[in-house]
Amino acid sequence: MTMDILAVAEHREEKVAAATYELVAKGLDLTAKAGGSLRVALLGKNVANLAAEIATRGAEVLHAEHDALAAYTAGGYTQALTGIRETAKAGLVLLSAEVPGDLRPPAHQHELREIPELYGRSLIGWETLPEKLQRDHRDLTIADILRIQHLMGQKPHESGRARRAMLRGIRVDRRVFTETPRLVVGAGLDQQVPADLSEQLAEWLDAPYEPFGAHSHYGLVLGEQSFQQVAEAIRAFLEANRL
Repeated sequence: MTMDILAVAEHREEKVAAATYELVAKGLDLTAKAGGSLRVALLGKNVANLAAEIATRGAEVLHAEHDALAAYTAGGYTQALTGIRETAKAGLVLLSAEVPGDLRPPAHQHELREIPELYGRSLIGWETLPEKLQRDHRDLTIADILRIQHLMGQKPHESGRARRAMLRGIRVDRRVFTETPRLVVGAGLDQQVPADLSEQLAEWLDAPYEPFGAHSHYGLVLGEQSFQQVAEAIRAFLEANRL
């Protein structure tokens, strides 16, 4: 069974987010093994240059431009992505996971104040020795960790304003997903989205929950020795729902 994949690109302040390249890399890996093609959805205003940049990584980019997409809104992005997904006929949509506002614990004001306008891997604890990171992410090899650090980049370029908004909690209308097959995957070693929050998200979405107790946040999709179990679970979900 071949599998076409649609990855949703993130961009902030006229720069492609590092998470996008992580998704592209893993999407290409999955399609190379299972067959099919990878396409990347890019939404925004004046993003043609970003589309060209992403395309250099080997994926076809489907980008939608409109004044209404200049800033994120749930309604605008949902409508645009629905159209792109129907065009792409993708069986799997890859998104960077964050818990919505209804499930996120209240943010501490001092944490919000400490986030700079641009931040990098040091803010999330990844500006350290690979050996130390491996102790906390036991499913990753040193090669995995070096690759992830490279994807995160050397210089701060992620939007602090977007991170503060995420920590405060972004409201999501779950009614838009009622007709869409849903699967929530959780990682037992995840220090960014703990497994109990992932399970709560599954209940909130009325979705099946697939836990991977020995996996870390990045190990779910970027660990060369750990992602295969996750891929098989996703494949079974797609086949069960005839996607």
